[in-house]
Amino acid sequence: MSRITIVQADFDYNTPLVLEFNEITSLMAISTVGIITIMVLCIAVAATSFFSNKGQDLTQEHYTRR
Repeated sequence: MSRITIVQADFDYNTPLVLEFNEITSLMAISTVGIITIMVLCIAVAATSFFSNKGQDLTQEHYTRR
């Protein structure tokens, strides 16, 4: 019969667990944050121009005859 040996792994609980990021992961994270920022800014500009009173007044002045 074959013998089975169990070896207990030594683990140091004082060392912090750190995730290692390579260059592609960090570049993807930076580009994702940039894309989300641009999308939020575009939505904010569109919402403020659509719901502002000045934008509606300008369109009403444009189509009224004097």
